[in-house]
Amino acid sequence: IYAHQLKPKLGAAVVASGADPTKVTTPEAVKTLPAAQHASVVHAYAESLQHVFASAVPVALLALVVALVLKQVPMRGLTKPGATDVGHGFAMPDQRTSQEQLEGQVVRILRTRLPEAAAALLDSSRSGLDAVQVWTLRQVATHQLHQHGPVDPVAIAAAHRVPMALIRPAIDDAISTGLVDEQDDLVELSEAGRERFRAFARELWEWLTAQVEEANGAPLDDQGREDLRAIARRVLLSDDPVSEPMEIAQAGG
Repeated sequence: IYAHQLKPKLGAAVVASGADPTKVTTPEAVKTLPAAQHASVVHAYAESLQHVFASAVPVALLALVVALVLKQVPMRGLTKPGATDVGHGFAMPDQRTSQEQLEGQVVRILRTRLPEAAAALLDSSRSGLDAVQVWTLRQVATHQLHQHGPVDPVAIAAAHRVPMALIRPAIDDAISTGLVDEQDDLVELSEAGRERFRAFARELWEWLTAQVEEANGAPLDDQGREDLRAIARRVLLSDDPVSEPMEIAQAGG
């Protein structure tokens, strides 16, 4: 997605600004361009990255839902053993089979239904957030959870292996709209940003629950909701943030 968007935008920036095409492909080369050319090229990169933000929103949003508003619960099955179950005398316990089936269902929903539903969820949301703002708030909040405090934006860029200059416009927008606070070059969600994101997260969680209930043909009981929360948390939060040298993120910052 990023490469597809970047090629025409970067080409247009080179033509419009008169920049040397050989100096727009690496952060080090871009930093040597005159101010006007540098601004035009960085803008092309930033615009291209926004499409990545939008495409990453669905899964990123749901990850923060389970991180912020859901508690970790023991893994338990949705159904009781029936007459046709294998039973505990064999190597495959009934609980494990039930959890695996539900986990597969959640993964299928996330892969097949959420990408198409993301735009509609944003349009109908009462939070008033757009795709880039949701992506930015998710990044800041997730890093706050890991670091237990304010976040260096460079760490966010490093986690995604992109120059800081590419995500800075999104962070600046969140700051200017009161969604994120910045002090001493560190950022954190403002109270308004936290409330608006939680509002969207609740809407997204309701959507996932409804999708599972529709697939099952019956509403989930309390036990089923706890199982669903545990599986969603494990599926979406199993990977640690990407570790990347800070120099990559600082380029162009």
